[in-house]
Amino acid sequence: MRKVLLLSLLLIMVITSGCNKKTELDRLWENATELTRPKRNIFVPQYGARPSADRLHQALAEYDKIIEYKIQAGEKKADIYRRLALYGIEEGQWYYAITNYKRALAIEPSKADDYYNIGFCYGRLSVVAVDSAHEEELLDAAEHYYLTAIKLNKKFIRAWYDLGIIARKREEWDKGIQYFAKVVNTETANIKALFGLAACYYGRADRAQGDLAKSYELYNTIVALTEKAYRNSKWQKMFAIAGYTSDQMERWHEQAMENKEKVEQRMYAE
Repeated sequence: MRKVLLLSLLLIMVITSGCNKKTELDRLWENATELTRPKRNIFVPQYGARPSADRLHQALAEYDKIIEYKIQAGEKKADIYRRLALYGIEEGQWYYAITNYKRALAIEPSKADDYYNIGFCYGRLSVVAVDSAHEEELLDAAEHYYLTAIKLNKKFIRAWYDLGIIARKREEWDKGIQYFAKVVNTETANIKALFGLAACYYGRADRAQGDLAKSYELYNTIVALTEKAYRNSKWQKMFAIAGYTSDQMERWHEQAMENKEKVEQRMYAE
C-alpha cells in the first residue's frame, strides 16, 4: 500500500512539474504582457499609471521575438511538407505529393519551385488519365501551375520547357515555339528543347512560310552538337554535367539525321 502511495505521489509530482515547466514562448509572452500593463497605484488600486514608452518598446521587442519563433516554425513545417512531397514523387503517389506541396505553399506562398513541382505531378498524372477529357483537365492544371511558377521566376527554364511539351502534345504550335524558344535563347545547347522547337516549326509549316527551313536548320544544329560530343572532350564533359550519356547523344544524332531528311523531302516536294 505504501509503495502504491509513493508511486502515486511521484506520478503527481512528474505531471505537476511538466505542467509548470514554461517554454521560451511562454516566458516571452508573459514578459510582453507584463510590460504593457499599467503600474499599480497602491493608494488608488482601481487606477494605474500608463506604462512608459520604453516599456511599450520593450514589449514590442518581445512580441517580435514571438513572431520570429512562429515564422521559423512555419518555415520548418513547410520544409517538412516538401520532404513528404518528395517521398510521394519517388513512390509515384502524385496526389499525395500535390497535397503536401500545397500545404507548403499555404505557409510560404511565393516559392516558384513548389508551383512547378505541382505542375510536374499533374503532368505525370495526365499520362495515366482514364480518358481524353480527364487528360485535358490534368494538363490544364499542369499548365496553370507552370505559368504561376514563371510569374514568380521569369527564368524558370524547366517550367518553360514543360509548357512547350504540353503545347506540342496539343499541337498548339505557336505556343510551343514561344515556350521552347525561351529555353533555347537561354540554353543554346539544350538538345531536348531544340528537338521540341524543330518539331513545332515542322508542325506549323502548313500555314507559316519558312517554318520548314527553320525546322531543318534546328535539326542541323542538333547534328552539329551531337557530333561535337564525339570529337571534343570539353563538349563531352559539358553534356555529361547536363546528364546526357554518350548512348543518348548517339540516339539523338541518329534521330536528328532522320528528322532532317524527312524535312528535306517535304521541302523538295513543295
